[in-house]
Amino acid sequence: MYIRGKDPIILSGPGVDSANKVCLDHSAWDDGIKRGKRPFVDSQNPSVMSLRLTAESHGTRPRLEKDRVQALVNKYGEKRLEKMFIASVTVGNGQCRWGESEDEIEKFRISDVEKAPTVHGELLVLDENFNRLEQTSIKLLSDSKWGKMRQSNKKQIVELDDTRLFFYDGSLWLFYRNGKALGYIEQAHNPLYIERDENGNIEAYIKASEMVKVCCGRNMAIIASERKSQMMVSIPLFISKFRRN
Repeated sequence: MYIRGKDPIILSGPGVDSANKVCLDHSAWDDGIKRGKRPFVDSQNPSVMSLRLTAESHGTRPRLEKDRVQALVNKYGEKRLEKMFIASVTVGNGQCRWGESEDEIEKFRISDVEKAPTVHGELLVLDENFNRLEQTSIKLLSDSKWGKMRQSNKKQIVELDDTRLFFYDGSLWLFYRNGKALGYIEQAHNPLYIERDENGNIEAYIKASEMVKVCCGRNMAIIASERKSQMMVSIPLFISKFRRN
């Protein structure tokens, strides 16, 4: 059952045998699920990228360096990874509940949580049909000052909004926004690290020392330029909420 009792519409494409809606496990942070409710938010700003390692036919360098995703190669193998995907989503305050009556809330088991339990970025590893294989919250390694946050040399979950993945120079990068710590007119991007903890669980994090800011706007997207040392940025134009009459 999907939110509000409706099933998702599946758009099938070439080479996709049985595509699925990408589903998250919210149980680590959403107490409403323990009461039999659906999640407070079904995630937003999805960004899905192929984990294909090999280069295009005209390329000479791998699209993604194997050692950058060695934790995934070790578990799934290079051959399987070619058909798999990696995704980032924002878990935040975009609540799915909107205008339903109390009867509808109970009928469709819509979340009765009033405030977002968390705002963070979640990373998912998907198979060729978008089935979730693994997921983890993206953390920040505070190895340097990060906006208003001081250095602590610890990994912690921070607010990451408008998260987007992109590849550059053989690495996986994360584009994101944090209004409280970095300001509301700037976005940032970092190389994204994927490892495993002592129990073999997947772990994803960015380093404060490697943050690169981009000003100004939001919902930007970055791709690699034909020039090796450059990136290209797309920036939507919009009327800001800070506009004054």
